[in-house]
Amino acid sequence: TIQFKGIVINVDKRGNNYEIVKNKSVTVAFRDANYQQISQLELKTNDFGSFSGSFTAPADRGTGVMTLDAQGANGNCQLRVEEYKRPKFSVEINPPADGYKLGDEVSVGGVATAYTGAALDSASVSYRVVRTVRMPYWWYYWWGCSRYNISTADQQITSGKTKTGPDGKFNIKFTAKPDLSIPKSGEPSFDFKVYADVTDSAGETRSGEGMVRVGYTAMEAKLGADPWQTSDKAVALRVETLTLDGKPVTAEGVIEIFALDQPQKPVRKELSSEFSCWWGYAEDDTQKNGSDQLKGITETSDWRQWPEGKTVDKKPFITDGKAAQKIELKLQPGAYKAVLTTNDRFGAKVKAVLPIMVFDPAARKFGVKTPEYFAVKNVSVEAGDKFNAIWGTGYEKGRVYVEIAHDDKIIKKYWTAPGDTAHFIEVPVLEEYRGGFAVITTFVKENRLYTNTTNVSVPWSNKRYDISFETFRSKLLPGQNET
Repeated sequence: TIQFKGIVINVDKRGNNYEIVKNKSVTVAFRDANYQQISQLELKTNDFGSFSGSFTAPADRGTGVMTLDAQGANGNCQLRVEEYKRPKFSVEINPPADGYKLGDEVSVGGVATAYTGAALDSASVSYRVVRTVRMPYWWYYWWGCSRYNISTADQQITSGKTKTGPDGKFNIKFTAKPDLSIPKSGEPSFDFKVYADVTDSAGETRSGEGMVRVGYTAMEAKLGADPWQTSDKAVALRVETLTLDGKPVTAEGVIEIFALDQPQKPVRKELSSEFSCWWGYAEDDTQKNGSDQLKGITETSDWRQWPEGKTVDKKPFITDGKAAQKIELKLQPGAYKAVLTTNDRFGAKVKAVLPIMVFDPAARKFGVKTPEYFAVKNVSVEAGDKFNAIWGTGYEKGRVYVEIAHDDKIIKKYWTAPGDTAHFIEVPVLEEYRGGFAVITTFVKENRLYTNTTNVSVPWSNKRYDISFETFRSKLLPGQNET
């Protein structure tokens, strides 16, 4: 039996009116995988605008994705109708508890167990191991150089066959080979996915899968901060050190803050990332001094790619293996890069990188040589609060056109002052803005268009109810009814 329920509503966006529809006739058609009608029901919505009914899954035609179509209410949903055969056993892959390094032989265990609890002995096991590249999160800040195009497609590295033992267990061994086409300095890790298909003596096949993550290091570090950073408050960095399986681990190291070397003047935006090689490597994947750190490119519009300049702060850190650590530091307005360095348990170097832009919301000059910068404090604002954003340009002159749109209408539009290259956008959120509004900025310079559209949510928090359940039990005598 296929049971369904629907609700019919009227939507009037321009009038900002949304309501349920009572006593509405609705025809619900049940269609098979070839979209041929099986049967239909004539229904009517109740006082709450809802309708419901049921169909019987057909047994006289092919299985697959079938459709329920509410013709009078312009709604539909899909469901799958399939044959079902109860499995007799299950397959489980158990990733190893011990960590491995690239180049090691990895041993992954599995077990096939009947649902009666008995082990599946002498069953045929067909397996394959597939490798997928995983780059650290900070790599994608500077992605774009086609010379170092990285494919994250799966690559099968081995396959084979084995059998389960008297205890139903089997073992799969493979060598954790890295993809040598990917620079080691990018700190890639590799997911080795193990797939096993087990077939019993009756010909039934069940599958299981597991994954082992191996990298050049046994640990990864994460460095984060909110994009909205003002000079009147300390920058709060979030520091995490994790195993490659995502478990918190203790570590100690240092976080160094570099001021970025800016170009002499803003570099206009590239027409395509194809023309921008965001990171550079020496031919032997190391710089001439032997360091494996990445080099920045100065002549680019993206400030996050600029090279590291002088050190402005340095702080040690120690993680406790539990929650993310918080480190605060005071920075003047400008463009920075935070570089975290630590070592894993094998002594291998681990790093994390985070670009940081700090601005003064009261300043009328931006001061950073990027063609445009735009940041939003919060994209969800309650009625009665204020929406804030900052716009800036590194050009000596530049005016931005700001538009505020609500309910398909431009409710405010203006040019910034001629001498300003930084502009603080503040929108008092009125009660009638519930449902949301949009903030659009438009800036043109050196034959390049820079535009930002931010959809701001203003939730219907005034319509939210708090619901709780309470139970009252009186003392009862035997035989009495409880209310």
